[in-house]
Amino acid sequence: MLITGAAGFGGSHLVRELLNYGERVTGLDIVPPSHAGLLGQELGHTHFRYVWKSLQDIQPSDVAGPGTSKLMRRFSVAKMTVAGLPWVA
Repeated sequence: MLITGAAGFGGSHLVRELLNYGERVTGLDIVPPSHAGLLGQELGHTHFRYVWKSLQDIQPSDVAGPGTSKLMRRFSVAKMTVAGLPWVA
């Protein structure tokens, strides 16, 4: 599962809950990992990968991996496809 805004308040909580449910999670944010303090221990979790990029700059190879079949963004208004994955609002 790809979570955009993963370093923010809502995104970091969503990442944490998905990892607790055993999901493999890729977190995307424009915040450098050194400033993603809300993610805490999740940054070192074996089932979590952090991608430090803007949504406009990601490529399919940035988000491809085991378990990445959905893209989730909180508070999404647009319906679109990003890097070949369906956008779930």
